[in-house]
Amino acid sequence: MERRKFDASRSSNIGSIEYDGSELLVEFKKGSVYAYSDVPKEVFDAFVNLKDSESIGKLFREKVLGKYNYRKVSSPVAIKVHKS
Repeated sequence: MERRKFDASRSSNIGSIEYDGSELLVEFKKGSVYAYSDVPKEVFDAFVNLKDSESIGKLFREKVLGKYNYRKVSSPVAIKVHKS
């Protein structure tokens, strides 16, 4: 599956979120990147369908944080941007 990207630049903490069908990469604005394993498509879709007035960080805390195994990744992965 092709990697898709969600531009989270309006977030104060998260810069981007990438998804490849099972792994969610979250790049924080301070430079850290974390890969979350076995994340269902519905979780990434929740970010894509987020309204401008809704918090990206709140959704991340509700849907991702503490729910999936993760590892720190040394650098972001170059991908094709998903257009919604």
